[in-house]
Amino acid sequence: MADTAIERTISMTTRRNLLQFVRSRKALAVAAALAALVPLSFPSPATAQTTCNAPTLTDRTVIATTTVNVGTSQLYSGYFTGILGSLSGDSSFTINSDSYTITRLFTINNDNVGESSVIFIFGISSELSGGDRARVQVHVCDETLRLIDAALVGETGVDEVRYQFDGTGLDWSSESSRTVRLSIPTADSEDATLVSNFAQASDTSNDTGNPRAMRFSTGPNLGGYRLSSISTISEDDENDSFSATLCPTGAGGFPQVAPSAVPSHRSCVALTAPDSFEAGVIRFTAPLNTYLAPSTTYTVVFLKGSGVDRVKYDATYSASEDAGSATGWTIGNGYEFYHASGEWRTTTSTRVYHISIGGSAVSKSVSGVNPIVWTVEGCRHRH
Repeated sequence: MADTAIERTISMTTRRNLLQFVRSRKALAVAAALAALVPLSFPSPATAQTTCNAPTLTDRTVIATTTVNVGTSQLYSGYFTGILGSLSGDSSFTINSDSYTITRLFTINNDNVGESSVIFIFGISSELSGGDRARVQVHVCDETLRLIDAALVGETGVDEVRYQFDGTGLDWSSESSRTVRLSIPTADSEDATLVSNFAQASDTSNDTGNPRAMRFSTGPNLGGYRLSSISTISEDDENDSFSATLCPTGAGGFPQVAPSAVPSHRSCVALTAPDSFEAGVIRFTAPLNTYLAPSTTYTVVFLKGSGVDRVKYDATYSASEDAGSATGWTIGNGYEFYHASGEWRTTTSTRVYHISIGGSAVSKSVSGVNPIVWTVEGCRHRH
C-alpha cells in the first residue's frame, strides 16, 4: 500500500472517531502497512535518550526482557503518527509450559489530542488464556500495563495476535530504545491456572452490598490439588474492599455456612486480600498448605469490607470455562446470594462472576501411600 493510499484511508475517519477507527480491523491493516513501510532507523543521537529507568519489580517474577530499538516516526494526514521498532534480546517466554514469542511492539498517536491518546500495540505469537492474561503485566521502562486491561484486537496473521492498550501516555518521539519486560506474580511462578472464565465477555456486572458466592468444582486428580490463589474482577471505581473466603458446599452446591459465620467458621479458609482494590483483577492468596479434594465442589464467598456500602463485581452471561482449564474443573452457571429468609439461593439471571483459580495438581507418593488425609469438610492437612 502506498503512503498516499494510507493517507486516503485515514482521512476517511474524523479525528473525533480516531480511536474507534484504530480498534477496527481496517486500522490493523493500516498499522501493518505502517510496520512494513516505516524504516527502522534511529533518531539523531543528539536528541535521543538512550537510558531507561527499569525499577525492580516487587513480588513479581520477570519472564522475558527485550529491547525495542525505536524507529523514526512517520506522519500521515497531519494527525496520525506511527512509531515502530525492531526487537532485540529475549523475546520468548513460557507460562505453564506453553511457549510464546513477542512479535511486535509499536505506538500509534493522535498528535492533535496529545500523548494521552497514545495507543500501544503488543503482539505475541498466540493468544493467552484468560487466567494467564490476568497474571501478565507488561513493563515499558517504568510504566506498567496490565494485559487484562488491553483489548484483544484480533489475529493479524497466522503466528500473531495483538493486544491494544489505549491512553498509555507513552512517548517514543525522542527515544532510541526502550526496555520491555513481562512479569507474573512471584507466588504463581510455578502454578497453573486450574480453571478460569476471565476470557469470557464482560457483558454484565453486579453492584451490591449483599453477600455473594461462586461455586467451582475440582478435577479428578487422585492426589488432589494445592490451592495458591483465587482471583476475581472488580468494576468498583471507588476501590471498595471486600473479602473472599473458601468454604465447603452442602446440598445443592450451596455454602454450608451463613455469611455471619464467614470467615471464622472452622470449615472455611480465609484468603489474604491484596494491598489495593483498584478496579481490575483482584487476587486473593491462599494460606500455605491449602489443599482441595478431587471431584469436589467448593464455593468462594465474597463479603463487602468494613464501612463499605456496595461493591461492583464484574460478571458474564457465559457459562463456559476458558480454554486451557485443567481436566474436569468447572465453574458454576450462576452466582449464589443470601436470601432474607436465611438461606443461600442461586440467581435466576444466569450471571456468573469472573473467577480464576490458581494452583497445581498433587502427585501421590512413589510408595503409593498419600501422606495427606481428608477432613470431613473436603479440605485436607498434611500429617
